[in-house]
Amino acid sequence: MQSDGFILTVYPLSPPHSTIHEQHTQARKIIENHGQTSLARFALLPDKSHFFSPDGSVIAYVRKGRTALTLGDPIGTKDNTASSIEAFKDFCAQNQWQACFYQIQPNHLDIYADHGFDIMRIGQEAIIDLTTFNLAGSAGGKLRNAVCRMNRLGYHVKVHESPLSDELLGRLDAVSNEWLTRRLGREVRFSVGWFDKEYVRHSTVAAVYSPEGCITAFANIVSEGQIDRVALDLMRHCHKVESRTMDFLFVSFLEWAKQRGHSTFSLGFCPLSGIGENSQDPFIEKALHVLYENIKGYPNLKGLHAFKDKFHPRWELRYMAYPSFAHLPAIGMALARAHFGD
Repeated sequence: MQSDGFILTVYPLSPPHSTIHEQHTQARKIIENHGQTSLARFALLPDKSHFFSPDGSVIAYVRKGRTALTLGDPIGTKDNTASSIEAFKDFCAQNQWQACFYQIQPNHLDIYADHGFDIMRIGQEAIIDLTTFNLAGSAGGKLRNAVCRMNRLGYHVKVHESPLSDELLGRLDAVSNEWLTRRLGREVRFSVGWFDKEYVRHSTVAAVYSPEGCITAFANIVSEGQIDRVALDLMRHCHKVESRTMDFLFVSFLEWAKQRGHSTFSLGFCPLSGIGENSQDPFIEKALHVLYENIKGYPNLKGLHAFKDKFHPRWELRYMAYPSFAHLPAIGMALARAHFGD
């Protein structure tokens, strides 16, 4: 990714080249000082525009049609959250857009409600406590067996820290392309990273090596700013791999993070997971639960949840703040376009 392409604009018209660079520098500084989740890192990827509130916070967003989708909560000091939300809502109104805050934390839901937003649960994030993570006992039996099997077959995992070499990037790119061919054929974006060589180059990557020295799978992690947590992003593998390869990869990555002194490890967000399951849940969440139960193909949401659940994470709810029920069709279309392309 080209650093000058990170920020599109916070205005209807594109700013001069020098202004874009200044905005990127300003956004990065705020995110480095105040970022609290893995979404903060994705806020610097080149599909995002940035809004800077008068109080010194930054909001990363993507505009699709008349909908401005933010990636998470405002990034800044906690005392400025309310004023940042209000400033962004006013900014959108001036441009005749509707503001929607996507994948927000539970901390400030009352503030969003006070500013006229409806709140909806949209899924869960899987968080592993590394201080207690181990493979002992019956709970870790299946994972322990997977590690023993892969070791016995001559496989090993190597963690590569940034910056990655061109030669390694090329090998990872080949695995990624094979994986994409069997999926959508295109990258998912917005709330996740994608295989951009400069983004991956400056990530920490764990790769599974076969006895012959071939890379058969890999995953990368990103830092969560001011919180002592690392978060999973990409996870990709070749078409023909040994069964339990990804279990082997994840266990190795978790143990590496634990040895490095990290306290928690995020396995990422599972859309539509854990919502609409109870009779008292709102109608819209029940409808999303039906979708979650019946969606086929890619993305396999239930399969993704089941895979992460085998590591016994703590599941934390994530939310969306939106203007009203009437705007949900437009928001759904905007989310699809932001994630999967126009």
